[in-house]
Amino acid sequence: MGIIDNTRLNLTETSGSSRWHSRLGHINLDALKLMMQKKLVFGIPSMTLEKKLCGSCLLGKQSRQAFPQATTFRASKNLELVHGDLCGPITPSTLAGNRYIFVLIDDHSRYMWTALLKEKSDAFNKFKRFKSLVEQESGASIQTFRTDRGGEFMSKSSVRFVMLMGLNDISRLHIPHSRTVC
Repeated sequence: MGIIDNTRLNLTETSGSSRWHSRLGHINLDALKLMMQKKLVFGIPSMTLEKKLCGSCLLGKQSRQAFPQATTFRASKNLELVHGDLCGPITPSTLAGNRYIFVLIDDHSRYMWTALLKEKSDAFNKFKRFKSLVEQESGASIQTFRTDRGGEFMSKSSVRFVMLMGLNDISRLHIPHSRTVC
């Protein structure tokens, strides 16, 4: 009895254009065609270029998934979720010396409130006054307050207040797409 070799080679036939595409660093086919026509590279034979997908090129051009355009959660009633953010400093400041714009948006109605502030540190006190006023007027209470972790909402007193009121829903730091409204 002889030795039986069960090893087999799995060969796939590659076209000449695919081979040269790989040899030249995965160059695009238009550039390869130009090289052939103008004889810019010695040794490239004349061949028909086949437009095939190159697995290596596809893997090399991977990118992360696009961010969702809409939030997966939308509040079903007013004040269920309020988004807050601070814009500024704006220059020049207003005649009254305000340099920041505080924006609050109700997720359900998309109603927007704005307030002008002289300093970033004024934002949290303005939010407390806003919360009191809007809850008194509407008869409903703010259930969740979503921010971007800006310093104006991260002081010990503001974090304590938000936690005690059960309002906290802070977006992930430095990931702006995680807060889709404000």
